[in-house]
Amino acid sequence: GRGRLLLLSAPSGSVVTVLSESVRGGVSSLGFAPDGLTAACLSRDRYHSLRVFRSLSGQWRDALQLGPSRQVSPLAVEQLVFLSPPAACNPLSAAGLGHSLVTAGEGQLRWWAVSGLNLTCCGPDMSTAATASSMGSVRVTALTSLHGDVIAGDTDGHIFVWQVRAGRGLLPIGSHGGRVSALRAFTDGFVSASCDSLITWQLSAASIRPDGGPAALSVAARLVRQFALPILLSQIGKTAELYKHRVNPSDICKPGTPPPPVQFVTSLSVDPQCRRILLATSASVCMALSADSGRCEKLGEGHGGRVLGLLALPWDPLAVLTLCADGAVRVWDLSRPTLAGSSSGSALQTQLAGVLRLEHSPSAMAWLPGNAHRLLVAVSGADADGASTALLELSVEPSSSGPEQEMQAGKGEFRYQLAVSRRQHNLCRGSVRALQLSLDGGSLLACGDDGCVHVFLLPHFSRLGQLSVYPEGPWQLAGADYSLDSRFVRTFSEPDPLTGKVDVNLWDMLSSGSSAGEAGQRVSHPLDLENQRDAHEWVSCSSAAAPEVRAVSYEVPPGDIGSARTGRLRAARTTSVSVSRPSQGPPLVCAGYGDGGVQVFAYPALEVALDCVGGCVHARGPVFAVFASCEQGSSRTVVSVGALDGVLAVWRLTL
Repeated sequence: GRGRLLLLSAPSGSVVTVLSESVRGGVSSLGFAPDGLTAACLSRDRYHSLRVFRSLSGQWRDALQLGPSRQVSPLAVEQLVFLSPPAACNPLSAAGLGHSLVTAGEGQLRWWAVSGLNLTCCGPDMSTAATASSMGSVRVTALTSLHGDVIAGDTDGHIFVWQVRAGRGLLPIGSHGGRVSALRAFTDGFVSASCDSLITWQLSAASIRPDGGPAALSVAARLVRQFALPILLSQIGKTAELYKHRVNPSDICKPGTPPPPVQFVTSLSVDPQCRRILLATSASVCMALSADSGRCEKLGEGHGGRVLGLLALPWDPLAVLTLCADGAVRVWDLSRPTLAGSSSGSALQTQLAGVLRLEHSPSAMAWLPGNAHRLLVAVSGADADGASTALLELSVEPSSSGPEQEMQAGKGEFRYQLAVSRRQHNLCRGSVRALQLSLDGGSLLACGDDGCVHVFLLPHFSRLGQLSVYPEGPWQLAGADYSLDSRFVRTFSEPDPLTGKVDVNLWDMLSSGSSAGEAGQRVSHPLDLENQRDAHEWVSCSSAAAPEVRAVSYEVPPGDIGSARTGRLRAARTTSVSVSRPSQGPPLVCAGYGDGGVQVFAYPALEVALDCVGGCVHARGPVFAVFASCEQGSSRTVVSVGALDGVLAVWRLTL
């Protein structure tokens, strides 16, 4: 795939400019030079290409790329840092001297120089196996720069210093109990983090070269203070069990092993005197830590990866449930927004009302009909062969004690308790992209990445057969839907990357398939296809794909949709459409776009009730889903979530 590289304005989040419309493989690392006029990024393509950008005015609207992208290495090189100036050098006065940056990753470090509009590689690669042969080949997982030197951490928890300009090799100066996941320098030291702890280090006077000369480090860094991550999480009301990941800590540092525990730190920021440390974890919790007192406070909480699902709670209109690629199922409380921020400003945060960390990789979820408190979640890698999908049945129940009692007991402020109550193994081979249940709850559709829809009879999950939609390609199966009478199934493909076209097929479940194991017959006659498509209503108001046909084509009269689509919807690609029919007042049509924009219309007048342009909220990519979740008199709550940035946005509308 390809990603976009955007430059955003802080703190508004508005897009200043698009540095690159197409970064093959996406961006793995990004950094700014000390003067703020030069930026660089590494991509995840085959050769981990390096791109460098320069702004001549400092406004970045005139940004240009310095020549073509440079191939770095076929190995996994995903770390980048600009070298800070020597201790006695002012960053602004050093701007005319050019900049140096270092790329690092699996067994390799490389030094690059930026001078004017030129990017050059300085000398041969620094092989970590050659410079640290006694420790084996080093796989760098974090970088920072202090006084012109590079501080690096690796998968084994070692911390090194590399005196780049002096040409010396890697010198060990400290260690962690697990993979070093983040590093950040301050005036006379640096902060390091891993899955076990966060440590502040200080370099003695003999360690720092005041003039940037070739003097070697004479002493190792001194450990100033160490903070255990479970203790920091407990200060903000998070128990260790909530964020426990069942992976052997000794295996975390080994290549090819599962991701680190959810309490592992992903990024750090620190003031020049190291009085206040900001950190984010893969549990998507952002915290502020006082380095002197050790006191920690929560600044915000969100998603730690790509959002895979979004559902409203059937019995609670002021709560929504999300499924995330970081392995967590979360319940969000829309009724109790809180203010989070600093003295410079604050933002309205939706509050987390429940969380469950799954042991395996989730891919899809759906509510179990007839039981509003039971959720089905498909996970991959849970079976013995590691190549099959298992189905988990989760209970989502209100907490027995109120938020106030929970806070006093130190259990967190969660309104809902989530737990796995049942498992169904070996559902199908491969992973499942989407789940859909019939209206009566008697059957289940599981859309696999093998191009087939697997059909099961409930409650015993007996296999009825499959629908071979795209067993040999070229389309990718994205979702399926039942008609209200459960006779027909409609399947959707992923949109074509060039044309945006979505392939839609109709299946008759009362007709026997053309081959053994088929659960239904594909409707292929054009006249039958047209008649059946218009004669049925469908269970779901949106699907995992097919933005052109989601919801609108069968939730409101087809004759009126043409004017709505051409007269009101923007030219940007629609990625989500849903319709809300309240007990009183007009229906709402909610539309999400590929540029991150959101629109809401009152139907049938098609008056725009909400128009959020792309880049304001979901700046990193398309909208995954948007819907009106509840009503309070003339007020409505609209919820949207970004497919890539994981941002969950909530609007209050008064009609």
